[in-house]
Amino acid sequence: MNKALFLGFLMLSLNNWAWASELTPEDIVRKSDELLRGTKSYSELEMSIVRPHWERTLKMKAWTEGTEKALVFITSPAKEKGIGSLKIGHEMWNYLPKVNRVIKIPPSMMMQSWMGSDFTNDDLVKADSIVVDYNHIHIKDEKVDGEEVFVIQCDPKPEAAVVWGKIIIWIRKRGYVPLREELYNEKGEMVKLLTFSNIKPVSGREVPLEMVMKNLKKDKHQTRIKYHVLDFNPVTKKDIFSLGELKRLGQ
Repeated sequence: MNKALFLGFLMLSLNNWAWASELTPEDIVRKSDELLRGTKSYSELEMSIVRPHWERTLKMKAWTEGTEKALVFITSPAKEKGIGSLKIGHEMWNYLPKVNRVIKIPPSMMMQSWMGSDFTNDDLVKADSIVVDYNHIHIKDEKVDGEEVFVIQCDPKPEAAVVWGKIIIWIRKRGYVPLREELYNEKGEMVKLLTFSNIKPVSGREVPLEMVMKNLKKDKHQTRIKYHVLDFNPVTKKDIFSLGELKRLGQ
């Protein structure tokens, strides 16, 4: 390598290092959070709820817009087809096609399971909570499957109305892809474990297309999510995030 080429390579490396070093732990968490959501998205997915003696799978379609809006409804099996949920800000409504009713979810029900899964209503509503409700500490770096990874601890802000006593997350440095989240209660016990896998390129970014939430307090309780279609540039109706559309799609 000639001297000029070497110096150019060295300057590029130093510039890249300086840029990376300017990112705060909060920046890293935000980039990872935004990776999965984008400005807006459309997806077709299946959720498999696993219990010690049974397993059932729901197929769904979902739309999101930033962190404020989300609409999801079940397409199969027939028993649950048409059930939907709409999230706008920190408010949430469910549509029940059997009784043709839209029901607003009260605060007292936010910690209840969503459709019997290991995800709660609160998980759906507080989409950006891990960014805005926590302070972030870069506790170490690790290598996972040959990839450099940030390990960041998220401690709740004093004024934040959150469930978890802390969250520890593993984020791949290349592309800020999330790999693992450990969720702890206020006693310091790890209660749930969320893992991400099947990382594939989608709309110019690499994203995990599968995730598993395990309930560590209940033996053999877990929920798997697999994305079959994921589009970060969908064409959507202007009024899709509305109570009227929630009801119409469910009928």
